[in-house]
This record gives sequence, structure tokens and C-alpha cells, in this order.
Amino acid sequence: MELTIIPDTNYVILPDGTVARKLTPTPKKDGKYWFLHVGTPPKVVRFTDKEIADIEQVKKKIALNSAGLA
Repeated sequence: MELTIIPDTNYVILPDGTVARKLTPTPKKDGKYWFLHVGTPPKVVRFTDKEIADIEQVKKKIALNSAGLA
């Protein structure tokens, strides 16, 4: 997937032409975390740096939280 960075902003243009804001991780003592809203109704789910770098782990965690299992 190719992104176009909009210079001097926190925004990118996605391949489908939509605009998205880049997220900033939350630093903690034991590493950085990403907080994403997933599921319906939306639920805030925390991802580690290692999890967010592995799309299969992200999909699994989203599926678990969307099903109310986590």
C-alpha cells in the first residue's frame, strides 16, 4: 500500500484518495502503545509496538475485541 504524505502535517493520502491522520503512540515505562477504536459499538483497544507491526496480530486482537471475547 502506498501512502502520500502531506508535507508539514500529520495527514496522509491513502491509495483510495481519502485522507487519514497519522496516530501518535503513547509512551509508557515498558514501551509505546497505540490505542485504536475497534468493533461496534467502538471499544478502545491497546496495541504494543510489536503487535501493531504484525498485521495478523492486529486482525486477531480486533476480532477478539469485536466479538467481546477479550
